[in-house]
Amino acid sequence: MQKPDSSTVFKLPALNPSRRFRFPTLSRFVAGAAALVALNAFAQSGDPTTQCEKVGGALSTNFTAPDQTAGTATGDLKGALGVKILATVSGTVGDGKPVKLKVLHFWVTETGDTILTDEAELTAYPGLSPSQPLLYSAVYEKGLKVTGGTGKFEGAAGSLKVWAAVDLGAGQVAGRYSGTICFKVPTASPAVGTASIQDGQFRFVVQAPGAREVVAEASSNLKDWERLAAQAPVNGAAEFRDPAVATTPQRFYRAKAE
Repeated sequence: MQKPDSSTVFKLPALNPSRRFRFPTLSRFVAGAAALVALNAFAQSGDPTTQCEKVGGALSTNFTAPDQTAGTATGDLKGALGVKILATVSGTVGDGKPVKLKVLHFWVTETGDTILTDEAELTAYPGLSPSQPLLYSAVYEKGLKVTGGTGKFEGAAGSLKVWAAVDLGAGQVAGRYSGTICFKVPTASPAVGTASIQDGQFRFVVQAPGAREVVAEASSNLKDWERLAAQAPVNGAAEFRDPAVATTPQRFYRAKAE
C-alpha cells in the first residue's frame, strides 16, 4: 500500500477538556476545522479499480491485399477494424480442408481509442458447397485476447469470441464479436463530507466514491504518524473519529483512498 502523501494534511487545534465552550465558540471551531479539511486534506486519489463490461457487435471487412482486410465494426466497439495475416499455420486454401492462420488485429474506436490484441490463431472451415470452394466459416478457437490500448482501453484486458463468414472469391468478411473487457477506472479524489466534535472526539467523514478502502492517520509533529483506522466506504463515505484530540497540544491528519 502506498504511504499517504504528507502534503495532504490538515491541522486541528487541541481541545482542553476542562474548558467549557459556549455554543457560538464551538460552532466557529467546528466550521474552521471543516474549512481546513476541505481546503488542505485528501488531495490524492488511490489506485485504479477494475470495471468489467460485456461487449458485442458486428464486423464487416474487405480484402485490400492478399494478406490484409480493412473495414468497420459496429456495436460496443464501433470503429475501424483491420486484420493482417502474419503466417499460414497449416492447410491450403481451396483444398476442402480447414486452414489455420496466424493473424493480428488493428482496432480503432470511433472516439479515437485504440484496442490492442495478441496475435491470434484463426481457423477457417470450408463450406459444404462444392461449387463455392472459396467460402469459409472462420472462428478463433482460443478467443481473441485484448491486452490494452490507448484512451479508455489503456490497461484494459479481456477476451472476445469472433466468428465470421469469409468469401475469398468476393474478398469479403462478415461476422460478429462478443466478450468481456475489464477497464482500469481511476478512483475519484477523496473529499471531506462533514467534520464535527462529538463527545470530545473529532469526527470527520471522507467521501471517496469507488474506493475499496480509506486509510486515515494522525500526527502531533508531522513526522511520527499513527494509523487511526482503515474503513471500507459505505455508499461512498468513510467515517473516522479521534479521541486523542482532547489531550494533544496539536493534531494533524492525512488520509488516502485505496
